[in-house]
Amino acid sequence: MNEVKDIVVWHAAVAVAKRDRFGEQSFDERLRLSMSLLREETRELLDELAIILNRPQQQAVDVSPALKEAADVLFVTLQALHTLGLGYGQISAGVQEVIRSNYSKLYNGRPTFRDDGKLSKGPGYSE
Repeated sequence: MNEVKDIVVWHAAVAVAKRDRFGEQSFDERLRLSMSLLREETRELLDELAIILNRPQQQAVDVSPALKEAADVLFVTLQALHTLGLGYGQISAGVQEVIRSNYSKLYNGRPTFRDDGKLSKGPGYSE
């Protein structure tokens, strides 16, 4: 996913400019900022999803605002991972591992679900 690499490179470039403007921030300060941004952007995504959920049923769904907020969540998530010192290769490997783990939830190649609709972990599941 080239976009992930682009975002990681962007965060590295911004970190240099931010250091030039504000001086060296401690790891804890940068991590606190990442956490604050994650809370803020996640709240905004949840607000947009609630708007969709609470719309009049006959009204068409405009997913553009939710897509924008979801992209912001992805962006600040990658910023947090960059703050932790992870680069594109490590992030990509982590995503690939989650994909592998999720596929291991399938039972005979098919998904099974809990009563609430969440995918169940099949007998071959491995983290």
